[in-house]
Amino acid sequence: MEEMNPLWLKDKGSSFYKSGNFVAAINAFTAAIVLDGNIPSLYSNRAACHLQMKQYKECIQDCSSALELLTPPVQANALSRCKALVRRGTAQAQLENYVEALIDYEAAIKLDPTNTKLQEDADKLRKIIQGS
Repeated sequence: MEEMNPLWLKDKGSSFYKSGNFVAAINAFTAAIVLDGNIPSLYSNRAACHLQMKQYKECIQDCSSALELLTPPVQANALSRCKALVRRGTAQAQLENYVEALIDYEAAIKLDPTNTKLQEDADKLRKIIQGS
């Protein structure tokens, strides 16, 4: 009855993701969420699949769900919050919601201040916003 174990399904979903089978990964993460909707990484991982498939609204929803579960914001969940913020920010940028994207990127930078890639992406967003 491994199919009834959300952590087994999470591992299965992660394997599918790594092999590029995003539809199967989404199905595995969704099945795990049905069994236990209180595991933030299930939403965050499913969001990564949605992002790969250019399903940006679904990505944003899953990232928001993950962030709601990642409370209180403590050091132990900082990396998970950072990942969810970056994924959500990326999806927002793809939908041309640049201000929302920048807000998420700036929040992620506070969690990972030495990440130069995040800084560069935030700078690009600022330029887009200032130019529009």
